[in-house]
Amino acid sequence: MKKTILTSASILALTVSAPAFAQSTSTIDQTGADNAAAVDQSGAGNDSEIVQDGTGLDADVAQDGDNNLSGILQDGDSAVIGDPAAAVAQTGNGNESNIIQSSTGPSTGLVTANVGQTGDGNFSGVIQTATATDGAVDADVVQANGAESLVIQSNSANGGAAAATAIVTQDGLSSSEINQTLSGTSANGVTANVMQTGDDHSSLINQAGTGRTQTATVDQTGINNASEIDQLAGAGGTASVTQTGTDGTSTILQDRFSLTATLNQGGTGNNSDIIQDGPFSSSVTVNQNVVNAGGNNDSFVQQGPENDGVSISALVNQEGSDNVSTINQDGTNNTLFRNVSADVSQSGDGNTSDVDQTNPGENVDAEVEQAGNGNAASINQAADGVDLQGDNNFADVDQFGDGNTADIDQTGTGSNNSATTLQLGTDSSATIQQTVDASGDDAFIFQQGSADASFATINQTGNGGGVSDNEALIDQGGGSNNNSTTNQSGENNLAENIQFGSDNSSTITQSADEGFIAGGSEVFVDQIGDGNSSTVAQNGDGPNLIDVAQTGNLNISNVTQGISSLAANNTINSQQTGNGNESTIAQANSGFEDNNLIDIVQEGDDNTSTITQAGSSNTIDLLQMATAATSTITQAGANNLVTVGQFDDAHSSTVTQGGGSNNVTTITQGMPPAP
Repeated sequence: MKKTILTSASILALTVSAPAFAQSTSTIDQTGADNAAAVDQSGAGNDSEIVQDGTGLDADVAQDGDNNLSGILQDGDSAVIGDPAAAVAQTGNGNESNIIQSSTGPSTGLVTANVGQTGDGNFSGVIQTATATDGAVDADVVQANGAESLVIQSNSANGGAAAATAIVTQDGLSSSEINQTLSGTSANGVTANVMQTGDDHSSLINQAGTGRTQTATVDQTGINNASEIDQLAGAGGTASVTQTGTDGTSTILQDRFSLTATLNQGGTGNNSDIIQDGPFSSSVTVNQNVVNAGGNNDSFVQQGPENDGVSISALVNQEGSDNVSTINQDGTNNTLFRNVSADVSQSGDGNTSDVDQTNPGENVDAEVEQAGNGNAASINQAADGVDLQGDNNFADVDQFGDGNTADIDQTGTGSNNSATTLQLGTDSSATIQQTVDASGDDAFIFQQGSADASFATINQTGNGGGVSDNEALIDQGGGSNNNSTTNQSGENNLAENIQFGSDNSSTITQSADEGFIAGGSEVFVDQIGDGNSSTVAQNGDGPNLIDVAQTGNLNISNVTQGISSLAANNTINSQQTGNGNESTIAQANSGFEDNNLIDIVQEGDDNTSTITQAGSSNTIDLLQMATAATSTITQAGANNLVTVGQFDDAHSSTVTQGGGSNNVTTITQGMPPAP
């Protein structure tokens, strides 16, 4: 039966009108200094009332039996040194205790209430108010099965020692509610501790007080327990919840600044929600399944008010199966404020992690580690309505095993941002987006250790077509059905792709300004083994570089470079070693491009090479050390040079040079090499 704590006006009326079957009724009314009252009742349905007004107040009630009622009203309103103290001990079932205390004197006020109830279905209510200088309130409640506890504490004292403390200890199927408010100018803070042993508990702690520290600790053992901590309007909140068992639910709400929340859940089917709405200095730690590995846990973390989060961090550790972690961190778009971090570790089974860091400034960090089974990870470091302002932001996803998917999105105008993904296995997929005029950014994807049906994509949007200095690397060394795509815009970018084994395919596109800005972008592709294919398209004025190396099996390489009006000093290197090689290359096409170089080596098997080059003072060097080698070269412009070497087997070479003078072609078919 849910009971409501009595008000000071109604306590007397209720106790006087106690049930007619009450065996004993005691009423004590005291005024003055240093008064003490003690009541001892045995039997069922007893009623005790103590009313005290003055200084040095003390009340003790002991009741043995069922359905007893105790009411204590203490008012230290004239205290020089006021210290109302109340103690209630009830043994039996269905008992009720109500304590109302106040300390309003001009000096120290110490208000204490102690309630001990053994038996089932008991209720305890405590109201404590302190306005005395250095006033402090303290409540300690101990209850057994099926109990209800309500503690309300209010302290507006202005002394340095002002504080409020509440401790509730309960056993089995019990509920606790603690409400604490401090509003004095010098109050220390509020502290609440709840310890519940057994199943089906609920705990609610509300703490408030402008400029005051708040500390709340909840410890629940057993199954189907629920905890909520609300810390609002304080100078700093510290909340800690430990739930040992299954089907636990925890909610922590914190406001203001200097916030710390810690959650420990052991068992299966647990759920955690933590919301920190403070503008800076917020920290969250969540541990699920650390004690007993396994099971269906869910963690949600929200930090930072809109556009105003500074120095906030979240750490989530989940061990077990079917885990879900969500972290939302709202940073600030002012780069003077920064330092946002999120760290997620998930071990085992169908894990999902989502990290959303909105409006990050500088030094924003997100790291996700997933070990085992159907993992999925998403990190979003992006602007919300405005471009990302900050620099040196970092995102990392490490996935070890099974059907992994990783998505990283870094959006904004900052520089020197970095994103890394490591996948060791099976149905892996990785995507990194670095967009909106980014410069000096790094994106790395590693798919290793039998990565199987993995594919990877990196998109980097450079600095408005100008100098970007972005770098992208995709390393697929784990074999199987690899696929890779890299897109970069801007100047001075670097893209590299390594594929080792199986049905590899690589596509790299670099686009840049076609004005008078020097390009300086580079592409490196290295494919080793099986049905490889590489397509590279590189635009910009130059000097740009493309280097493609394919070793073994069904290699095909398509390269397009410098298709603009001012492409110059560009280089293409292509080496194909072994099996059914084919190479198609187009370099410059308008006739104004100079000093470009194409160097192709095809060693072995079904080689075919088709080359188109435009401009002046360009060079093509093709070496086919044959089996069924065929080459077709078209070169337009003046002062160009073509050298073709075909040494064994089915030779065929066609060279067309037009549109200029002083062109030279040399074709050697048959014989070499000699030492």
